[in-house]
Amino acid sequence: MKDDFAIKWLKTRFKNEKINEKDIRPVLHFSLLWNFFESMYFTADNQLSARNLVLLSRLSLSYLTPEVINKNFEYFKSRYFAEASTNGLFESLNLSTTRSNELGSSFKIFCENTIINEHSELEDKLIVLFLIIHRYRNNLFHGRKQTLTLNIYKKQFKIINEFLIDYFNATVDNDCLNKNRF
Repeated sequence: MKDDFAIKWLKTRFKNEKINEKDIRPVLHFSLLWNFFESMYFTADNQLSARNLVLLSRLSLSYLTPEVINKNFEYFKSRYFAEASTNGLFESLNLSTTRSNELGSSFKIFCENTIINEHSELEDKLIVLFLIIHRYRNNLFHGRKQTLTLNIYKKQFKIINEFLIDYFNATVDNDCLNKNRF
């Protein structure tokens, strides 16, 4: 069986030649990278959650360069911020509105304030990055998707993938950060 059999099957099933592996490659790569992320930084006792992503962000901040954090944060800020407020794309992230003890407000309010604030702390930016990435993960792995439109987020997944690789390179061998810390 050839490596592209799934793509060929989808093209045949949906009678759609527009399905292009190149266009959905960032989504496919994200699924692999995220699987690695969860297996390296979370355990059965310390499962992936938004709360634990906040804690991981705080633990790992000193291992990442400001350039890596700022570059990726600015991309998502430009996507979700327009004319002095967050936009409809931000609303569609469906961030939790329940108060978080770790942040002192809901994840949504925390992210909104960090995005709007011109002088947000680096730690806050990293937390926002992980919370946004977590929402992309949840959106991809849960609920109904149109197979034919998975490519509409290829740019966002490409940015996320690059960030995850930078994150891995900076932290994966650090037993204070990876799952060996438990």
